[in-house]
Amino acid sequence: MQARTAELKEALDSLAISNEELDCSLNELKRTQKALVESKKMASLAGLVMGVAHELNTPLGVAVTTVSSIEQRCKILKDDFENDHLTQTGLFESLDEIMQAVTLASSSLLKSNYLISQFKQVSAVKGKPYLVNLSSYIQELCLVMKEELDHPSLSISVDVQSDYLDCVVDENALCNVLSSLMYNSSQHAFGNQPSPSISLQVSVADGYVVINYKDNGSGLDPDIAPEIFDPFFTTARSSGSIGLGLYIVFNIVTEALGGNIELTAWSNGCHYTLTFPRISGAIDS
Repeated sequence: MQARTAELKEALDSLAISNEELDCSLNELKRTQKALVESKKMASLAGLVMGVAHELNTPLGVAVTTVSSIEQRCKILKDDFENDHLTQTGLFESLDEIMQAVTLASSSLLKSNYLISQFKQVSAVKGKPYLVNLSSYIQELCLVMKEELDHPSLSISVDVQSDYLDCVVDENALCNVLSSLMYNSSQHAFGNQPSPSISLQVSVADGYVVINYKDNGSGLDPDIAPEIFDPFFTTARSSGSIGLGLYIVFNIVTEALGGNIELTAWSNGCHYTLTFPRISGAIDS
């Protein structure tokens, strides 16, 4: 009995910590919203806030309802104990119900925390620019991503205009953009493709770096292609996708890299054209 009570206390303590973390995440979300307002993205902000409310409604609702049921069960348990009506069987049944409820509430809060961590990425923060050799940097990134992505037969090819193609760029932002595009292809494009492939062609034109990213996946319906960078747009909501990946990519490209990204082809796989200044600022020493 003491062991079960100790488990319950530990679970309730964990739930309290999760609530504190959720409060911190919600405060961070408010700061993100403020940043979007200051960058004059009012229309985008309105859609984002509505999406936040929609996505968080279910897990937070489950957590609130479950915590309420835990409170009620604890009250009944306390009353039975004080009135000497508590049996060993009743105690164990109550503890089992409480533990199940705590697990459900914790799971819902963790999902809420994950959703908010995604929302926090919407506000792209510009980092410090560094001198980067694009040839070695992108090839090394692709080697890492090939190991990360869950497609054993996936091939990733990189064609850089010159082995000595350097640029001054926020390399963390560039890494986030390219890795997010690869994750997006992996998760949404290759379901029925026995030989999935991704190719990147990198060149310089008129002071801008141009990266052509292509996959040979299933492509997109022409009717939905224009919505690809909209917040909360996804073709895989039933699989748990919330549709922020490419929206975050768009924000990072435009805000952190000072560039532009377009979906330029979508019938036989997706083709994205990414452009950003070759020199985006003073080199960080």
